[in-house]
Amino acid sequence: MTDEELIDRAMGSVDVAKGEATDEETAAAVAEIAAEGGDEDRSGDMALKINTYHGSFNRSRRAGGLGGIKYFVVHYTGGIGSAKNNCIFFATANRNSSADFFIDKDGSIWEYNNILDGYYTWHCGDGRGKYGISNGNSVSVEVVSGGEAFTAAQVRALADLYAHVCSVLGRKL
Repeated sequence: MTDEELIDRAMGSVDVAKGEATDEETAAAVAEIAAEGGDEDRSGDMALKINTYHGSFNRSRRAGGLGGIKYFVVHYTGGIGSAKNNCIFFATANRNSSADFFIDKDGSIWEYNNILDGYYTWHCGDGRGKYGISNGNSVSVEVVSGGEAFTAAQVRALADLYAHVCSVLGRKL
């Protein structure tokens, strides 16, 4: 699958650049790509490289452990700061917002919060779960974008990260 086909497939009717997609639609498109495996040149058996810059701000203890995670939520940053710089930003003070992972334009993945440590980040509204999705029952990913379409590398990283999180949890989200 070419980069253009991959982006078209992921975005389909989901126009992230225009903000017309729900996070659920974006995650569903990425999950579909992950399930189909993409082209033959993908990393396959290689371990997913995840850079880390952990912080203790902007997260809370997850009640119910990993079993409570039901959703994979995708947002975009709305700015051009790198994934690592986003981790640093959230690690330095209370921002009343954060994410578990950030994905750079080149597809590199940065982890702010290790879900295995028993914490969740603050990323979807007030956390009361009005639509069934809350901070506590989801894993969040912020893709570095000022509103433009995600790069092919970002879409691939999203698909790979989704597969990785499902593997860690032992089930699909």
